[in-house]
Amino acid sequence: MATHRRTAPAHRRAVLFFVRLELGGPSLSGARTASTASTASTAITTSTANTDFTHERRQARPSSHTPRVLSQSAPMDILFVLVCAGLAGFVDAIVGGGGLILVPAMFSAYPNAPSATLLGNNKSVSLWGTLLAAWNFSRRLPLNWAQLSPAIASSWLSSLAGAWCLGMLPSSWLRLALPFVLLALLVYTWRSKRLGQAHAPVFEGQRETLALAGVAMVIGFYDGFFGPGTGSFLIFILVRYLGYDFLHASSTAKVLNSASNAAALSLFIAQGQIWWHLAIPMAVCNVMGSFMGTTLAMRLGSQFVRWMFLLVVSALIVKTAWDAYADSFKALLMPWLHG
Repeated sequence: MATHRRTAPAHRRAVLFFVRLELGGPSLSGARTASTASTASTAITTSTANTDFTHERRQARPSSHTPRVLSQSAPMDILFVLVCAGLAGFVDAIVGGGGLILVPAMFSAYPNAPSATLLGNNKSVSLWGTLLAAWNFSRRLPLNWAQLSPAIASSWLSSLAGAWCLGMLPSSWLRLALPFVLLALLVYTWRSKRLGQAHAPVFEGQRETLALAGVAMVIGFYDGFFGPGTGSFLIFILVRYLGYDFLHASSTAKVLNSASNAAALSLFIAQGQIWWHLAIPMAVCNVMGSFMGTTLAMRLGSQFVRWMFLLVVSALIVKTAWDAYADSFKALLMPWLHG
């Protein structure tokens, strides 16, 4: 008689997922990265604000086993990822970083699915929440769309360019440097108590348009090429160098991040990596969370967004430091754990 192995619920697998990370088992950082320009079909990770914080890209494969993976999903697995999608939308709408929640949830709920498929579904879900956040912010904060249009186009194109350069340029140095760059952002923002509290743009007219387009070009390329902390970098640059307050910076970052996310999503769709029958209900939950997040941000103002920014950047530092220096951490911890 054939026996069927029972699968642990998603929330328990999520715990085991992180335990395996700590004890040296398989992790996301073990995924194969693209090495040549011919791997244009590799999965591309971008984050928010969104975020998305992982840089592991495995070679995209036809997801012919996708229906079987989903058909074996327990109802609790689906409920788990739906709840995480809503929570990710809430956090991402305020200051980015929703990928810190949704990506690990997807990997723990569907451990046998290809990485490219899971990352593509995360991108398809987060895009709609980011678009809703941008729209909700724009209803209450004046956004100059004529001024933003060049920056939107710049973000889209540069994100595609970054993805195209993925297999041509080395990225290992970015992985090693990122935790320290984020730590510098955190310390600077923490010590500058008045930073981002008043909206006083440094540039006006065409100079501001060019400045926004330049920022979008640089960060959009980074988003397509590497990805983690994109939303945080956007907000910090807009606050520190363009004179925005945190509320206006978060609103503008949502618009620009939507463009770079859409560029990545177009590649995932072309590869057939999206589970639409799961992505659509997840997107609905993400949009609901996004609406609640933007409403709360508008009600509580820049000070609340600032504290959320500090919290998300702190989480990004921990995650990116583990990804970059996991072997060193394990070497230090294993003797202590074994007493």
